[in-house]
Amino acid sequence: MGNIYHEWNGTTLIITSDSGTSSCDLKGQKGDIGIRGPQPIVDNTLSIEGAAADAKAVGNKLKEIEENGADSGTDGKDGVTFTPSVDSEGNLSWTNDGGLPNPETVNIKGADGKDATFETETWTFTLEDGTTVTKNVAVV
Repeated sequence: MGNIYHEWNGTTLIITSDSGTSSCDLKGQKGDIGIRGPQPIVDNTLSIEGAAADAKAVGNKLKEIEENGADSGTDGKDGVTFTPSVDSEGNLSWTNDGGLPNPETVNIKGADGKDATFETETWTFTLEDGTTVTKNVAVV
C-alpha cells in the first residue's frame, strides 16, 4: 500500500496518493432560511410631545429650586468619627466618639533605610548689589 496525503484549500479537500490526485469541494448548497426567533418587545409609547413636556417640567422644577432654594430634608443621624493617632514608635491606634470597637493597633514603621549619600558643590552667587554669597548645594 502506498502513501496518501491530504490538504485543505478553503473548503476543498485535496487527496494525493500513488495513483493520482483527487479533490472535492465540501461546501454544500445553501440551506433554507430557518424559522425566525422571538423578537424583542419594543415600547413605542414615548412621544416627542411627552418628552418635551417632561423636559419642561424638569426645567420648571430647576428654576423653582434656583429661585427659592432646595427643600431641605430632615437631619440624618449623627455618624461616628474615628480619630487616628501614631506614637513615636510607629504604632497606629484609633479612638472614636461613638462607643464602637476600635480597629486593632498596628505598627506602620518600616525597617530603617540606608543612610543617604549625595555630592555637594560650593557655589558662589553674585547679587545685584555686587556682594557675593557662597553656599554648599546638593548635586542631583
